[in-house]
Amino acid sequence: MERIKSKELPRAQPLPWDVLHASGNLLFKRGETIDDATVEMLINCSIRFVQILDKPGDRLERVKEQLRHKEINVLGCTDRDILSQDVYSKDNRLLFRAGTALADEDKQVLFRHEVAVVWVRKSSREMRLGQVAAFRKENRRRARQAAAGAQRAGPPAALDGSGSTPASRPRSFTPDTRPTAPRLTPAPAPTPAPGRTPTPAARPALTPPPASAPRAGGAGTTTQQRLAKQTAFITRPDALSEQNVESAARGVVRTLPADANPLLKRLRSQGHSERPVAEKKAVATLYATYVKQAQEMLDTIAQGRAYDGQKAVAVATNLMRAMLFDKNLLLNIAHSGREGPFLATHTINVTLLAINIAIYMSLGEREVRDAGVCAFFHDVGMVAIPERIIMKPGPLTVEEQAFVRQHPALGLKLLGHVEELLDTVPIVVHQEHEFLDGTGYPRGLKGDDIHDFAKIVAVADYFDALASDRPYRGPNLPHHSVQGLLVGAKDRKYDPRVIQAFLRGVGLYPIGSWVRLSDDRLAKVVAALPTAYDRPVVKVYGTETARLEPPPVVDLSTDDALKVAAPAPVPAAVADDVMAFF
Repeated sequence: MERIKSKELPRAQPLPWDVLHASGNLLFKRGETIDDATVEMLINCSIRFVQILDKPGDRLERVKEQLRHKEINVLGCTDRDILSQDVYSKDNRLLFRAGTALADEDKQVLFRHEVAVVWVRKSSREMRLGQVAAFRKENRRRARQAAAGAQRAGPPAALDGSGSTPASRPRSFTPDTRPTAPRLTPAPAPTPAPGRTPTPAARPALTPPPASAPRAGGAGTTTQQRLAKQTAFITRPDALSEQNVESAARGVVRTLPADANPLLKRLRSQGHSERPVAEKKAVATLYATYVKQAQEMLDTIAQGRAYDGQKAVAVATNLMRAMLFDKNLLLNIAHSGREGPFLATHTINVTLLAINIAIYMSLGEREVRDAGVCAFFHDVGMVAIPERIIMKPGPLTVEEQAFVRQHPALGLKLLGHVEELLDTVPIVVHQEHEFLDGTGYPRGLKGDDIHDFAKIVAVADYFDALASDRPYRGPNLPHHSVQGLLVGAKDRKYDPRVIQAFLRGVGLYPIGSWVRLSDDRLAKVVAALPTAYDRPVVKVYGTETARLEPPPVVDLSTDDALKVAAPAPVPAAVADDVMAFF
């Protein structure tokens, strides 16, 4: 089974495979013939991608079942997810039957039995059943039009010389008589996975992707001209522009009363006891999986290939669910772990932080998810900036800074390759470097002219960028990154509401960071207190020479004898254990 774009389907020849919708519904059988008008109808019904059975071992019914269910990390489950398979422990004891909706306490049971992944049935929304209904409705309408046209035209001429026409069954779809739409140029085929052999003659030959423009340079070439040459391969005639993005509707996002916000109520306190090993593995796996998905998104868009925007919605939704289940453990790994490519890791960290901020700003569930989707794409324009600039070990020149400042505009062009894109994403991509006082770029917007999601992403982006290890400097301690945000808020660069929400959810000494206490002992921050930014909950490590076992938990908001004296680096003895003290 393989996923391809609808416009890649061969026309005017028998299909070499069955074609299915993402929900598992059969669209066309092997051997059927379709034309340009049929493909146009698919695209008009938002069916831009289809599944094809291109392997000899593919079985229609089995593939249908695969498409209608999904394997999901337990952290991403909600009580709306229904188990589609029985779940057993390692010793073969039945834990939950198929049809069960998992509550938070059920997840704890699964983690205690080292179960981190389950199978659930996809929702109607995830399967996009409305697309299938729209396609079938349009198919029937055109068939009726064709039948009515045939009746008006009268009996056709005899085909066998006998004075009568051989009977034939009506086709399920016959295009109407309007001019055929211009044929779409097929996009480049996705690169096969390593070790995979493409099926011979599985699809028509596709137009090869355009080659990247040569490196710009030479006397008399302006920075803008060089940038245009280097990034010519990403532009499209229908690419988003600064003008149409800035003319789009924007404004202040609605908030809910804190005491009536269901997300704030669902923020689950895990306490401070040791997490089950399976839960730690589930969080680490979830984080690594989405770093890979972020890298896939960046690579796909950089190569000018179509990217399904609903994948980003799924990432943001599952990260939000995981955040609600165990925020502290997830933020700990985001603040501590720096494995993987920088831009992809940064993308997921900013997405997590944006979701956390949005929850503490008391936004609704849809708004929190959408803020996460915007954060997922926030730095997409950076893939068009030369690597020699991004990875430069020293300060950037004025010309190189000008290149970097073009990435919001470049991001708009790249977003033209994203299918089913949320309306707010282009606005945030273009505005996340704007400051409240008008000193930001690219347009120097002020105050409420900047979208609230852009203000949220700006804070998350700045914090994670400062805390990251870069070629020209080492990472800042998380507390120092927070101090930078506070200075920015004082200088009217960042929205005080966003900074306050950040402090409530992350703390002045961020979750996962290390501190030195007033009695000179080292401790790890394991929870932030919304009402006491500077007095978090910590687990005391001890001193460099005397480690405490087990580490005592201290709530500094209730302990008058202790306070944080200063931030501290990670002790060498636990530097390789991101999950230490959780």
